[in-house]
Amino acid sequence: MVNTAFGQPKARICPKFYLGSPVLCLTCTRITSTVVWNKFSLLLTSNLTPLGDYKLQDIKDSIESLKGCNEKILDIRDSLNLLKLQKSDKLNKTFVDLINTKIDEIEESKGYESFLSIFTLTFEEPHAVGNPDLKGVISFIEEKHAPSLPWSYFYKKYLYKDEIEYEYQDLTPESFNKKVNVDSEALYEIEINPINEAVNNNIKNGIYGPRAQEIYDLWISLKLNESFGEKDCISFKDPVTKETIKEQEFKKAIKTVEEYLRTYYKKILIQQKKLKNLPKYVDPNAPEWMTLINIAQTFKFELINLKKEFKKELIKYDYENTDFLMEDIRSLVIDNNLKPLEFPTVRNMQSLPGGAGLVKRCNELREGNKKGMQVARDKYIKYIVKCPINTIKKLEEDPTIKVEEEPKTF
Repeated sequence: MVNTAFGQPKARICPKFYLGSPVLCLTCTRITSTVVWNKFSLLLTSNLTPLGDYKLQDIKDSIESLKGCNEKILDIRDSLNLLKLQKSDKLNKTFVDLINTKIDEIEESKGYESFLSIFTLTFEEPHAVGNPDLKGVISFIEEKHAPSLPWSYFYKKYLYKDEIEYEYQDLTPESFNKKVNVDSEALYEIEINPINEAVNNNIKNGIYGPRAQEIYDLWISLKLNESFGEKDCISFKDPVTKETIKEQEFKKAIKTVEEYLRTYYKKILIQQKKLKNLPKYVDPNAPEWMTLINIAQTFKFELINLKKEFKKELIKYDYENTDFLMEDIRSLVIDNNLKPLEFPTVRNMQSLPGGAGLVKRCNELREGNKKGMQVARDKYIKYIVKCPINTIKKLEEDPTIKVEEEPKTF
């Protein structure tokens, strides 16, 4: 898979969708979007606080933080728009530093951590350290990736007053779009245990296999027609002779379907209770969860649109960012009297002023299936041979020096 540093209509979030993104990887960083089908859990190492451990204030803080992340993406867009308008192919260091600052602020925010958790983005390697970086996430994230919670979220259910229910029964366009004031027009609020609701939802959606879903659908059809006096529309036939079975066998067949469904339901209920994936401190159906989901979805679309609209500019930024990094490493080597043709070790870099920041920047580099220091080392050796003097200054003064028009990363 080609790995780039950066790589819609707003979809309404289905509150009944349960961790639905397929498992994929982002080559060198090996970012994956984990699927948890209740029963089948792909447990990956994560440095993130589980959503189930969030307190109400954590949710509110994450919502506000993600709003700030969206604003920072807009700041990056503004900078890239300026780049789009200028004729020069070279970015100045101030511009690159500005984008890097915004990226760092996003990556260090609580909102970004919540975003990674909601989209179950983590490293595939079990011993990976830290969280997926923003540039890798931008490259990886797509519209098909869905936000989710580790439990099934359901909107509250209500039975409305008779006159309201009668209006809905008109089955007109007006009735389809009717809005209801719950405080004054609801008769009852119906609450079903989230675990039991999850069992019903997962059987209905085929999470536990197609046969359980087929038995569920069959049972619903039989019970609806039986309960509403439409038994005549149901017939059981011998699969070979096609002869209709007798009334006594008919009743037995319906009972058999119900017993099969009961078996599925009880077994799945036991498995659901073992998962213990409901939040510890906040109601699993609290509206704040859906607010957090929606703001995370907005952030995802901002990243996707950024990748679509500024693909060329992002490539240029990434290339220049790497060049500036190599120059900073070279300056570190010269200022500290290190061997100029040798890439300094991580321990050595961290012991020098400014070295820790360079290590962090090196770890964010990626090319093909390589990542971090290995990529930085290879690029530095090529860079120091090509540009033994101050790179940016010399390139500007000597137009005959040839540089790659586009980084091999892309």
